[in-house]
Amino acid sequence: MKRRGGAISVEDLTSTLGLSDVSGSVTDRVARALGLDILSGRIAPGENIPREEDLRDRFGVSRTVLREAVRVLIAKGLVTSKTRVGTLVRPPQNWNYFDAEVLAWRVSVGLDANLLQSLREARMAVEPFAARLAAMRASPAEIAEMAESVHLMQSALDDRALFARADLRFHRAVAAASGNFVLGSFASVIETALVCATLLLPLEKKALRTEAVARHAELLDAVRQRDPDRASKLMADMIGFGAQVGEQPPAGAQAG
Repeated sequence: MKRRGGAISVEDLTSTLGLSDVSGSVTDRVARALGLDILSGRIAPGENIPREEDLRDRFGVSRTVLREAVRVLIAKGLVTSKTRVGTLVRPPQNWNYFDAEVLAWRVSVGLDANLLQSLREARMAVEPFAARLAAMRASPAEIAEMAESVHLMQSALDDRALFARADLRFHRAVAAASGNFVLGSFASVIETALVCATLLLPLEKKALRTEAVARHAELLDAVRQRDPDRASKLMADMIGFGAQVGEQPPAGAQAG
């Protein structure tokens, strides 16, 4: 797994989350580069992004590609375009952190304590309730999907990326089994937080992954037994466990 300055790389996140390859189209690459400039603070809120002529020189692309990239950033809430003013970076509170790519870009800039805490709190606010609903509503097919995910986690103890994908599959299954489609609006936040936690687990500490599998198996059992209180508590405990062993900023990460 590639790390940059103590951070998980955007390639790791996008690959595990199943997003399009960051190499993508020319438009995607330009949008990502400008997005990283904004999220890192190289272009501050209230400032204009560089002039079109300068961006064309920097990226070697056409005016059409640049304008398409800007439209991508507008859709993500990062910039706004005004006549005779230009393209301005919006305040951070307007950035769409429900967009999985925005979160992946933010993480690639560098993990810090505040970001990790915010992601963990988002999980804690949503996932225990989703687990409660899953215990009440999960169909046999959805329970089978959770069981398969636990099996895949057990099979991937020695591979951080495969383990993260299996872990993510389990939590997606829980969300689906909740039967609440509105929870899908929070999926990118929850999934990015989860993948951050899993990818940061020390690869050499297989025991930590073994314990994580056991906790997922317990939650699966609570869903099978239709025990919503137990399922909710186990999910909250699981998030707390991840915070203790896997979500501390690694050496070299940005200070909070």
